[in-house]
This record gives sequence, C-alpha cells and structure tokens, in this order.
Amino acid sequence: QNSRLARYAARLGGVLGPALLLVCVWVAFSASARAQETSAPLTVGWAEIVPLFRADADGNAGGFGADLMREVARIAGLEIIFRKFDTAEAMIRAQAMGEIDLLPGVAALPLMESQNVFSAPVAETSIRVFVRSEEHELHDPETMSGLRVAIPSVPLGSEGDALLARNQVLKIPVGTPSITALLRGTVDALIASDSVTITDAHALRLDYRIVAVGAPLRRFDRVITINRTHEHLVDPINEAIAELEQEGILQALRDVTQVSVPPPAPETLTVGVYHFPPYNIVNPNGTFSGFSVETLRNLAEAARLSIEFVEISREDWGKGPGPGRVDIITQAGISQEREQRMDFTLPVDRSSIEAFVRAGELHLVPEPEALRTLRVGVERVNRGRSLAEARDYPNLTIYDGQEALLHGLVRGEVDTVIYPRHAFMTEAALLGLQDEIEEILPPLEVIDRAVALRFGLGQVREQLNAVIPGYLGSETNERLRNDWFGAPVFWTNSKVRWLLTTGGAVIVVLSVLSIVAVVRGQRHLAERRRFAVELAEEVPIGMMVLSPAGRIEFVNAAMKRTEGGRDDLLEGRSYFDAIKAVDAAGRFEFGEAGREAVMHDLLGGVRKATHSMEFRLKSGEVYQRIIRRLSDGSTLLVRLNVTEERERVREIQALNTKLAQQIDVANAANEELRAFAYATSHDLKAPTNTSLMIVDALEEELEGRIAADDKRLLGQLRKTSERMARLIDDVLTYTTAIGSEIALQPLDLNAVVRNVLSDLDSDITSTRGQVDIGDLPVIQAHPSQIHQLFQNLIANALKFHAPERSPRVVIRAVGADDGFVGIEVSDNGIGIAEEHKGKVFELFCRLHTKSDYSGTGLGLSICQRIARNHGGRIEVWSEPGKGSSFRVIVPGPIVAKSKAMAS
Repeated sequence: QNSRLARYAARLGGVLGPALLLVCVWVAFSASARAQETSAPLTVGWAEIVPLFRADADGNAGGFGADLMREVARIAGLEIIFRKFDTAEAMIRAQAMGEIDLLPGVAALPLMESQNVFSAPVAETSIRVFVRSEEHELHDPETMSGLRVAIPSVPLGSEGDALLARNQVLKIPVGTPSITALLRGTVDALIASDSVTITDAHALRLDYRIVAVGAPLRRFDRVITINRTHEHLVDPINEAIAELEQEGILQALRDVTQVSVPPPAPETLTVGVYHFPPYNIVNPNGTFSGFSVETLRNLAEAARLSIEFVEISREDWGKGPGPGRVDIITQAGISQEREQRMDFTLPVDRSSIEAFVRAGELHLVPEPEALRTLRVGVERVNRGRSLAEARDYPNLTIYDGQEALLHGLVRGEVDTVIYPRHAFMTEAALLGLQDEIEEILPPLEVIDRAVALRFGLGQVREQLNAVIPGYLGSETNERLRNDWFGAPVFWTNSKVRWLLTTGGAVIVVLSVLSIVAVVRGQRHLAERRRFAVELAEEVPIGMMVLSPAGRIEFVNAAMKRTEGGRDDLLEGRSYFDAIKAVDAAGRFEFGEAGREAVMHDLLGGVRKATHSMEFRLKSGEVYQRIIRRLSDGSTLLVRLNVTEERERVREIQALNTKLAQQIDVANAANEELRAFAYATSHDLKAPTNTSLMIVDALEEELEGRIAADDKRLLGQLRKTSERMARLIDDVLTYTTAIGSEIALQPLDLNAVVRNVLSDLDSDITSTRGQVDIGDLPVIQAHPSQIHQLFQNLIANALKFHAPERSPRVVIRAVGADDGFVGIEVSDNGIGIAEEHKGKVFELFCRLHTKSDYSGTGLGLSICQRIARNHGGRIEVWSEPGKGSSFRVIVPGPIVAKSKAMAS
C-alpha cells in the first residue's frame, strides 16, 4: 500500500510540476512587465503651436506645455520623453486615440474624453470671434451673417452653432497661421482660441491688426491630458500642479509664454523706472529724469500716448513689464531670452558692455580671454552678470548695486568688473573715482536697447515704431545724447569731432606744438612742456608728430593703442619701419581695398600736406586718420575711432531700406485699394441707383392706391438706398485720395470757398446759417481735393448746429510755422466732448445716431487724408455746447495776397 501511494505521488508530481512552473513563470513575467511599465518613460506629445509649444534653439520642445510638463515631472518624480508631431491636429488626434501618454496645456476638448482623463486646470482659454481691427465696429457675432468664417478642423463643441449656420464655414487645420487668411481678406472672420491667435499675431508683428469681438463663444480649461492606462498618475500630477500654483511658478509660466491673454492697453500707460544713472534717475523730490526717461517722454508725446512714470524695484526691473507690474520699461537691452517674456519697439539706443580695471592695470588683460583667470565682479541684476555666466568665468563675485561694485574694484576685492559703460562711468564720476579706473577695449558686447512693453500692447508698439526712425535723426535726440553722455568723463566719437571742429583742435595742435618744442630742447618752456605732455597723454585721441625726415618725434598712448603697436610705435624710430612692423604682425584688416592700397595710403599719406583715410584693425574697430603738415615741416597725425559712427550709418541705411520697402508695400496696397474702389463704384453703385429708380417707379405707379404704412416703408427704402449711395461715394472719395500722386497748381482759396458756398446754398438757407470769410491765401494745391476738404468742413459746421440757434461759420487765415499757412473753420455748434476729439478722424466714426445727424462717418477722414496728401494736417479744438474749430495746416503761401485779389 505504501509503495502504491508513493507511485501515485510520483505520477501527480509529474503532472503538477510543469504546471506549477508555468504559473510561477507567468507571475514573474507579469510582475516584470508591470515593473517595466511603471519605470518606462512617459511619452509627451508636442507640435509647433505657440504659445503651447515652440522649438528652442536646439530644436527641442519649449513653450508653456513643455516647461509645465518638466516642472510637473520634477515634482511628481516622473520620467518623460517628448515626441514631436508634424501638425497640431495629428498630435491632438493621437492623444484622443490613446497613442501617447501625456499632452500638457491643451484645452479639455470633448473628443479626448473617451480615451483620456484630465488633470486639474493649469490655465484657461476662450474661443473668440476675431476680425480685422478696422472692421471691428461692423461685425457683431450676434447678428453677423453671409460672411466667410474660418474655424479649426478639430471640433470645439456646440457653442456658436447659430453663428456658423448664418455664415459660410471654412475649416483650417489647427496650428496654421490662419490670421494671414483673415488679413489677406480670404476670410471675413476667424473663430479660434484667443491665446493661440493673439500669440500667432504677435509672432508676425501683426497683433495690432486683429481684434476679438463679442463675448466668448466657449471657455475651456487647459489641462494635462492623461491616457487612461495611466489614470493612477492623476493624483500626483494634480499635487504637483497645486504646488506650482502655490509657489507662483505656474502663474509666471502663463505670463511669460502668453498662454494667459494679456489685458488691453489702458488709457494711461505705467512706465517702470529703476534708479540706473544715466539712463534712469529717480530724483529726491520724486520726479524722474535720465536719458531713457527723457527719450520715452519725447517718443510718447510724438506718438500721442499718455504715460505715467512710477518707481520700481531692481527685481521688478529685471522681470520686465507684465500684468500686475507695469506696462512699459523705459529701455532694456534686447536679447533672445528677453524677447520670450516681453515685447520690444525698434532699437532707440546701443549700449556697450565693457570690462574695467583699476588705473594702471590694463596689462592684466592683454586679451579678452585673460578675464577667465581674474576675479570678476558683477552686479546681481545686470546684463554684465548674464554675459559673465554665459562665458563661464570661474571666479565671480556678485554685488548689490553699482556703488558696491565700483568700491569692490577700487578696494581690490576683484581684479575687474563687467558693466554697461555709460552707467559705470557715471557712477564713478558721481563718487569722484573716475581717475581710479580704466576701461578695457574693445567692448565685450554691444547690444541694442529698446522700449520694452508687456504683451498685449501691439498698437502702442506700432505707434512708437512710427515715430522712432524720425526721432533718432532729430536734433532733439542728438541734444539729449550730448546732455547725458557728452560730459568730459564720457568721451564719444561725436564729442571728439565736436572738440576738433569747434575749437578743441586748436588746443590739441597747440599741445602738440609744445611737445615738439620739448623734443627739440626748448628748456625755457619746462612748465608748459610738462602740461602739454600730460594733456596729450590724457586726450583720448591718437596723436603722433613726425619730423620732416619721417622719424617719430612724439606718440601718445591713445595712438599706440589704436594702431595696435605698443612695441612698434616708439619715439626716435622711423614711421615707415614702424608701420611695416605693425603690418607684419598682422594687426591691419585690409578688406576689399586690399593690402597694397591700404599700405600705400598709410605710408604715402604722410608725404602730403593734407590727407584723410580710414582703415580697420583685426579687432573690428574702424579709425579715421587725418594728416596735417605743420609750418616747420613736421607732420601731425590724428586718429579718431569712428566704429560707432559707421555702425550707426549702416543702421540708418538699413532703416531707410526697410522704410523704402514698407513704402513700396503701402503703395501697392494703395493701388489695390483704388482698384477696389473703382470696382465698387461700378459694381455697387449701379444696383443702388437701380434700387432708387425702382422706388421712384413704385411710388409713381402706386400713387393714390397704396396704404400709408406701405408708403412709409417705401420712404424708408428710399432713405436706405440714398444712404448707401452716399456711403459708396464717400468710400470712393476716400480711397481715391489715399496715397495718390496729385498734380498741384496755384489755387486761390477765396475762390474755392466761394464755389463751396454756392454748392451749399440750400443747406445755408435751410439752417438760416451765416458764413463769414476772411482774406485767404493762395497755395499750391489740387483744386478738386481742396474743394472737397472745405465742402466737408463747412457742411459739418452747418449740420452739427445747436437746435436753439442758427449756425454761424467763420473761415479765416491763422498763423502757422514757417513755410505753412493755417486756415481755420470755426462754428458755434454742439461741439465735441474731450474724450471724443481723438476719434473724429477715424474711419466710419459716428458720435451721433443717424436719426439725429445723417452721414457716413467718412467726412473728416477724407479731410485728414487730403491734408496729408498736401503735406499738411488738421487740428481740432472744441468745447461741448459752444462750438468747434478745425485748423487746416498746409504748405504755403506761394503768393502774397492782397485784399484786391481776394475780392
């Protein structure tokens, strides 16, 4: 019996053994698979769709979604990898189908709900209707119909169905810059995410051309979309989001990447000022001054912007303008990093970042790379620190404030400091330490500076850009630069040139002559000799005196530095041998002129009585050399650094080229607009006239057989058709005047006004108006356009009269700037409120209802356009209830008018 039990157990073990082994293997494999699934990196989808995702300089994922996902992964302990999709639509559909694990920052769209779960909100987006800014008053989502409306190809939900049903719908792939279709006129309106659309427009510098109208069609939370296979990650991801929100990191990400729609421009813009002489100065009495402050004040006045300066901390200045801080910062250096978190106008200044050492220690830095071996001081919030860290200088000391940085250098705590030149030299002069420091040339970096704005101020940016090119070439800008950067402590090329051309040259020549006397042994001038040598060494202009035989009798330190020949330009040595030695050392840059031509000028020029040339060193600096033969046969050589001036000339030429291109584009657009106006006059006016004829025929046919209500409807139809005809005429008049080349001829304004009054005789009679005309000048003008201008102004004066009194219009000549004449049309009408005076020249602007005062809203726009065509402008003064005065300023007069001619 025992043996049978043993045999049975053996057979059972033979059957169960393999099964148990298979079970164990399966359990182990499943555990391994789960462990592998848990430890495998999570795939995060992304595509080029700003502000959610954008490729960085290396092509990696950047933008709000990528930065958010990295922060969440850091806190939640997740390992992630990014997978790029060619289109945003492909990325969204891949997430909806469960092909990727995570998709951060996108809207919680209905099509994703079946395969995914959503995290807590990380931002919000609205679906809005966008139109061209010039048409925002014409379109209302509640009523717009018969238009071409673009929508994303990905379904956004049911809201807006009524709007879509009334219009022609065109689908555009997500991520496509659909605003270009809107601005080209391919579509009339665009339905899209507000943050994406506004960011796209800003990237194209067209954010001032579009505007959202009406209330949002739908609001979505932006979330992290999580594939349902990873549903267990919802809690840790939400905890990470809560931590980021609490620490302010999430809000900072929203602001920097523009995923939060910025607020619109306020009536008065706040400008942040941080005490940073000579650019920004906060005076003890609470007022503000400095080069950047005064520059922005002048630009804002020219652009007709209302601004208010407020003091901000150094930390807020470093963060830049933004919601909850300030709208504008006077000036900031333009960098790729800053362009990601603030907006910039055209450059208005250029700043050099330089290294400084204690006086007499220039030998410590024979070349820029030597800075790596020194103790380098920087300020905590400054471009100098960013530059030092980018170059990986190993021994940095960080100071709080310019004064501490300067004292740290003078006391020997550091060997060199890196800081913007003008600001550091100003601080040194204020503390009386300008003689304790020396700057190392050439600069480590030269950066453009511009007015910095928060996002959402595209229209403000363009208003400033419109006046910046003209301002940079103005005397006001030059005077301001001289005031703030022209003190003796800050030698500039323009200051040196001014010195040479307005009397400084006399001092330099006298000093050099004294030096020559020293060299030739005039002992009785010992005191003058000492003064002349010291002066010549201190003047930051390269100077050299050659004997009639060509030997170097005197050379100052600045000349040695500019020639790059400290060891070659020595007193007593032949000038020709010295220049050849500098050439052999490879310090000259011959460029397109070639070595032979440059060396011929350098060597042969000293043989001439007067000579001037330019040459370039390998450092990139450009110098102008001026040679003058002195009365005793010796030769004076003066070297001026003109690098900055030549760079500014190139910038001005580039700006001129850009302006010319913009003018060409504008001219082409004007031609298209005039062609459109011509088509409008034929295609729209004909049916309008036909409509009026039909109304006339109906009234005649149905006379005596039509009910009063029906007759009133016909009357309303007639008025509507007449308004349409007037609108077409006004649009045609305005577009014809835009940018048109007009033929000018002598024009007697007295005759023009008399003709206008003849045309308006019925209006004058019906309103019992009185028109007084003074003696008007003769100008060069286009007859029909000037007739149209005065007809519009006088007709408005008669139309907008106060009900309790008859209109009185006075037309007279008034004073104007030299070369211009002013003609004023004033009335005693209803006037214009202060807040509306800036709008009266806008297209289709109406301050009253059609039932109160008829019109199309184009009359004053046409007047302003005609004045600009003649090189002039129109100004308005008004007081509600008392009347208005419109002053037309145009070039002239061309003939001295007499009362006899006027009569």
